[in-house]
Formats: sequence, structure tokens, C-alpha cells
Amino acid sequence: MFSVRIRVTINVTSLSYSAELVDESSPEFATLARRIKDAVEAEYFTVAGQQTVNVLQFRSVRPAKIKTQTSPTSLARMG
Repeated sequence: MFSVRIRVTINVTSLSYSAELVDESSPEFATLARRIKDAVEAEYFTVAGQQTVNVLQFRSVRPAKIKTQTSPTSLARMG
């Protein structure tokens, strides 16, 4: 028998980030960590064996910028 430790990052797009989430002892951190832990554990419920989920931190993530290249001919087709 052996154990595997996996680190996963989940980007949450349906909730707003707040500065209180930096503090692991804040009620906001505890509440959101519990909600996420429950949701992830529910997904692993049918997997055999023991799974443990721990929320370690929250951090703000800037949305990725989409880079596009436009040529003069593509602009002419638009107009």
C-alpha cells in the first residue's frame, strides 16, 4: 500500500475574490474552504479508498489576456 499526494489548482469563476480570503483564520476563508472541500469530496465519493481534501490558500488570479493577430485583409473583410 502507498499514498499519493497531488496538488491541484482550481480557478473559481463564479465567485468574487476578497482580501479576507488571505487570512486562514478568517470566517470567509473557513466558509469558502468548507464549501470547496465538500464539493470536491462529493466528486471523489465513488472512488475506492480514502481521499482527503485540504484547501491551503486562496489567491487572486487575473483573467488571461487573449492575444489576437489581425491582418489588413481581415480588417477589410470586416468593414
